[in-house]
Amino acid sequence: AALLEEEAKFAAAKLRLAEANIGQARIRADAAGVARWIEERVRIGTQTEIAQALLAGAGEILAAGNGTAPPFELEVVYRLAVSACTLATDPATQGRAWQGRGVAAGMLGEVVERQHASKWFSEAQTAFNRALTVNTRQFMPKAWANTQVDCGGALVKQAARTDGDMAKELVQQALIAFDQALEILTREEFPAAWAALQNNRGAALNRLAEVTYGADRLDALKASVLAYQAALEFRTRESSPSQWARTQNNLGNALSLLGEEAAYGDALDYLERAIAAFDASLEVDLAAAAPLERAKTLHNRAATLILFAQRQRGEAGLSALDAALECIDRTLEVFDARIWPPFHEAAERKRAKAQALKGDLRAEMGDTPTPPEPAPPKLPTILHRP
Repeated sequence: AALLEEEAKFAAAKLRLAEANIGQARIRADAAGVARWIEERVRIGTQTEIAQALLAGAGEILAAGNGTAPPFELEVVYRLAVSACTLATDPATQGRAWQGRGVAAGMLGEVVERQHASKWFSEAQTAFNRALTVNTRQFMPKAWANTQVDCGGALVKQAARTDGDMAKELVQQALIAFDQALEILTREEFPAAWAALQNNRGAALNRLAEVTYGADRLDALKASVLAYQAALEFRTRESSPSQWARTQNNLGNALSLLGEEAAYGDALDYLERAIAAFDASLEVDLAAAAPLERAKTLHNRAATLILFAQRQRGEAGLSALDAALECIDRTLEVFDARIWPPFHEAAERKRAKAQALKGDLRAEMGDTPTPPEPAPPKLPTILHRP
């Protein structure tokens, strides 16, 4: 009994040490250190049990951010998945580990600086391909379908950071992956997964529209709207508020693009519907649980308000631009340039565009801003000391 008590004390001390070192590594933004000490914390049991614990730790990090995380945390998730790939011995855990590795790499590709993105997207596809050799359709149909979904999602993220024909090809590959998954994840058997897939298809069609022209562009946008509306049949505000909010945001994006393409009367209708969708999304308070997602919705709302101002002009246009600039200011509270450089840069560009358009509208209306009164002489700063 005394020996067991000593072993328990030793294990508790080891756990406290690991937790302290994880905290210190986080302060240093040392992703490798965090991952290493998480491994030390769970290094009890068989290799597969340790791998499962590492994947659980990775899942907890993503769950804490409601599915999103800054690049540093995503690198921790990726490193944990890499270790799990090395340790796992049974097929189910191996498949989960490689799939998780692909998801983390795809998420990193979305948020790192553009010049580093292709490396992570390539790693994501390598990991998904490896997962599909384990998660086969014949023996693990649902795991196979889920891997196809995640693979398609990473392809859409990559297409969002790619231009021209390459972006179109990536989206088409994603749609093939989603269609294959739908053969297993049917509306009748897996309604929640089916709804998530419709949301993913909508995102893919949205990106396809961005790199397509003419009638094909409009067809893709209309198909995207239908996909999001189908997802909302199951993703209700009452049953799954966060997913409902995300899908409303995505629907707003598709409607906004339709507004950009349509003739004047239809354009204003689409843009007003888009703003209503963003407003609905923002009714769900994701600020604490998922600040990045809320900031993205505010950014999308700002972009749509700018489009509305370009079409509507006059006083209504100026009001829309004021609302857009307010959204951008709130967005930049989250889009720190050091943590989210691509999102910060996009928001700054959007602000410059709104301010320039505001000046144009004022000039059209003959409203020359009154120059500010001269500032009073600046007094020297006095440092009060105790």
